[in-house]
Amino acid sequence: MALRNEILMAFDSLEDKRRNLEERLDLMDAELFVIPEANKKWSINQVLSHLSNSEFGTVRYIKKKMLGLDTVGKRDFASKVRSKLLKWLLDSPVRFKMPKQLPEPSNEYSFEKLKSQFEKNRSEIKDLIETFPEESLDKLIFKHPFAGRFSLLQAITFLEDHYNHHVKQIDRILKAIENRGKLG
Repeated sequence: MALRNEILMAFDSLEDKRRNLEERLDLMDAELFVIPEANKKWSINQVLSHLSNSEFGTVRYIKKKMLGLDTVGKRDFASKVRSKLLKWLLDSPVRFKMPKQLPEPSNEYSFEKLKSQFEKNRSEIKDLIETFPEESLDKLIFKHPFAGRFSLLQAITFLEDHYNHHVKQIDRILKAIENRGKLG
């Protein structure tokens, strides 16, 4: 039960980040969400769309892996190192190309629609955590496109690190918009 509680605490931290960002963005005019940081760069809506797609894909992948838990290995030292390395990279100023498995992020959805998608994704993630078989909580059930296989806890931690990485990107976009005189 201790591992499930740790996973739920990681999920709660991820949810707190979402709520904080939404509170900040709720104060903005809708037309600012579609302005890109620069030419051939993403807008806030595209960043949020990418994050939502990433979470949706993570849940879908884990649910698929749950069908064959007996064939999946357990969290080990290598997965811990990869998880820490990925966290370090996401915290760094290094920018990455989006994995080809993910759809191109959309600029078409309203902020309200994106918030609704996040609500649905997060509800599925919480349900997944609460219903995941206790004896398999330390199994490597998520495969990151670059960093390899992770446990459920490591997957939730990645989602938070990924979210934090893109909040920095949103802050850069807002600064670029402000510098162009489009923000308050």
